[in-house]
Amino acid sequence: MMITYKICICDDESFFSEKLEHLLTIYAKECKLSFDIHCFSNEIQFLEECESNLFHLLFIDIKMEFLSGLEVAEKIRSMQSTIPIVFVTAYDNYALDAFRLNADGYLVKPFTLAQLRPILKRNLKIIDMYANQKLMEKRFIPVKTPTKWMQLSFSDILYITKSRNKVYFYTVSGKYETYASLKEVMERLDNKTFILINQSQIINWRRVDTLHKNYIAIGDVLFKPTRQNAKKLNRLLELDMQRLTIEQL
Repeated sequence: MMITYKICICDDESFFSEKLEHLLTIYAKECKLSFDIHCFSNEIQFLEECESNLFHLLFIDIKMEFLSGLEVAEKIRSMQSTIPIVFVTAYDNYALDAFRLNADGYLVKPFTLAQLRPILKRNLKIIDMYANQKLMEKRFIPVKTPTKWMQLSFSDILYITKSRNKVYFYTVSGKYETYASLKEVMERLDNKTFILINQSQIINWRRVDTLHKNYIAIGDVLFKPTRQNAKKLNRLLELDMQRLTIEQL
């Protein structure tokens, strides 16, 4: 599935923002990419848009009316620390300030597609890396055992228990332990698959073999959920059965 890169340009000179948009469109066609480009001539409106929307890449003019591009970048960095920012300017004496803000590119007007290409290539690679990392985080949980770091697949985890300051992961391939709290673990898991059934146990409800009014069984292991979580589990199983029935029709 092709990713659509959301790109935002903030420049109070429409000539340069339109030129940059045109060059971005050419690059997208060359590389068979999909760009969703947004242009702003006002830095205040641009900041408001960045507060309510996530963009993959930003191009910011340094010299603007109310706030400098450097000030705008500082505000954005406080909201989204990893978003790539490329500064666009008619002057080359801001490079040191841009470097201080961890700029991901620096374009001096008037710029060409040849100058833009390496900046785009480098930053799109970084964006793809973050996208893959986030996808991985939705499928795996990193666990530090006494001897090594491991990535446990969500689908392989049967259940998780806590004893004192240790958490134990029971998987199809074995048992793994680490120092953590159940709250920390739960924050990393997919809440559509895992349920905290009581204060010391988390189960993968897709691995449940038996659901009784008084207990849950995964293999030979029995769990006693709270009444509220038993109802939640019942509802999840009912919805899954309905989905399977519809798919089979």
